[in-house]
Amino acid sequence: MIYNLSKRLYKYFSGKEDNVKPTWAAIVAAEDAQAAEICNGRRFSVGSRPVIRWIKGDGLDDMITRAAIGQATRLFGSEVDYCLCTQGIDAARARSILEWAAQPVEWWPITEMDNLQLAQFLTDAGCEPKNFGYWWKWFPERVRPDAPEWILDGDMVITGKPDWYQKWAEGIDVIRLSQDDAEGSHIYGQYSSQVNLDLMLYSGLASLPPKCKYMPQMVEVLTIQPLLMGHNGKNDMSEQGVLAATFQKLNAIPIPLYEFPFCRAFQDYIDFGLKGDQGRAWGYHFGNSFIMANSHFERLTASKQVFSKTETNLIEKFLWLGGQGQWGVPGWTMPDGCAEIILDLATDFKGKSVLEIGTSRGKLTAMLATLGCNVTTIDHLDRDAGKNLQSLSVVVVVDDAMHFLETTNQYFHLIICDLHGNSPAEWKQYSKSFIKHIQNGSTLIINNALLSKIPEWHEETGVQWFLKHIPRTCHVTLFSQPLPGIAVIVPRSRTEKLLLKKIVINWLSVIPSLIIHAITLKGFRLTWIWIKLYTKIRLIRNSSLFDEKYYLKNNPDVKASGISPKNHYLLFGGFEGRKPSEQFDSAFYLEQYPDVKENGINPLVHYLKYGCGEGRLIKSE
Repeated sequence: MIYNLSKRLYKYFSGKEDNVKPTWAAIVAAEDAQAAEICNGRRFSVGSRPVIRWIKGDGLDDMITRAAIGQATRLFGSEVDYCLCTQGIDAARARSILEWAAQPVEWWPITEMDNLQLAQFLTDAGCEPKNFGYWWKWFPERVRPDAPEWILDGDMVITGKPDWYQKWAEGIDVIRLSQDDAEGSHIYGQYSSQVNLDLMLYSGLASLPPKCKYMPQMVEVLTIQPLLMGHNGKNDMSEQGVLAATFQKLNAIPIPLYEFPFCRAFQDYIDFGLKGDQGRAWGYHFGNSFIMANSHFERLTASKQVFSKTETNLIEKFLWLGGQGQWGVPGWTMPDGCAEIILDLATDFKGKSVLEIGTSRGKLTAMLATLGCNVTTIDHLDRDAGKNLQSLSVVVVVDDAMHFLETTNQYFHLIICDLHGNSPAEWKQYSKSFIKHIQNGSTLIINNALLSKIPEWHEETGVQWFLKHIPRTCHVTLFSQPLPGIAVIVPRSRTEKLLLKKIVINWLSVIPSLIIHAITLKGFRLTWIWIKLYTKIRLIRNSSLFDEKYYLKNNPDVKASGISPKNHYLLFGGFEGRKPSEQFDSAFYLEQYPDVKENGINPLVHYLKYGCGEGRLIKSE
């Protein structure tokens, strides 16, 4: 079924016949489309990778949840996936909570629709959604049914791995629920009679194997003993009792309190339970932090036992919006190095209209909007970008990119393209629309420009085909590192066209005198040198790799001399190893490629004329 779908997609994009074998990119795209179809748009729920999930409500403990996610994503890395379920929190606040994450995180704003069975029991007891309180933790029942899953409160911070972690990650562990053996039966509300007080289970952390469902047992408990009328889940302890009784029926094993102790905001001690501190704690539950400050949290972050950050740069801030297979199919995300190049180039477009193609979950879009660009972002599938980017200066469009480009009347100063289908056949279809917008004055940035240099994507040479067919009225700059590479296509500016026109007119007017002047060998040589020098100056001027302000700032002697920075770099600075910009290292280029130095060619001129096409490096990694 997947193969047939990928063949149809490949045929659609490439115009090839059915007997042509689809590329890996086409197969991955087909799997992604199928995943979206079978899970009703929630691709994160597909797959069997282990997942850790937190529930966060509208309390005062945002900083604790931020630290919990920051610590877990560094402790477990890409071994597991991560999900933040929230209730009563807007997108801007969710982004703030997630900005310490070092791995992609799924943000899932929950409603009563995520667990209709439980919502019905609460409604029957006169409990409105605004009063569901502690019950929100069980919406939905599972975020990924076929995977191992941990369900935690938002004020629970994991600082280590339990000795049974590997079994859980492999999906062969038992069901486990946290314990509170230092409290009495009052913590179970009206359900204390149904709870085994020898176990003293409580609903802080649930560890579940794949395919484990607990709603049938919860329904049984609530059917035998319904919630009392007028129930309020914000302050009634019955949720603890129902969950303890539910997981008893599933033969859950307690997670001892000394392994995950309480650091309650209103207590001046850490509660390790009846057995005391055994030196085996792998996490802390900062209870009651949703209503008051927690000195335990402040102390543990100060001592570096709990993760904390003082500041976050733009790329780190949105790592949570990356995508690396969280939807059960092979995934990819733009490397940070490529994002840095794009963001640096996009600084010139603050306050201007930018089109970003290939939105995915919205990572690059969020950074561009935060930078100050007015972004329209487009993808042929809805991957929750609209939800993730709410309140930012972004318009999210779900459409085929080429259809949008061909039908829109909007002008974009900058177009950023991050397509995953990069075969020559596909780019032959893209080229007409892109060239049209470039010739109308738009700057085009293409990610995956050298994707074919990555072995798995060796067939994806479409961008290279496109660059060979760019009109001469455009300037191309290629960033070969980091892979998969960035290409920047800039149209010839109106000023440059007028300048060229003026030069041509001037040349025509002086041709007679030039002929006479060139009669002598000396005159001919001077004229030829002038022509070559002008050509090189124009080449450097039109390159994004020469930054006049940067050159003057870092070379005060040039500024003092009054010499044009471009002329100075072309005649002297390049050979002296001076940098024309932060992106290009002249000294590195000359040292790395001695043939350039031996031939006496300015390093930037060589790169722009030959080196970029040869994939030469422009600075040390």
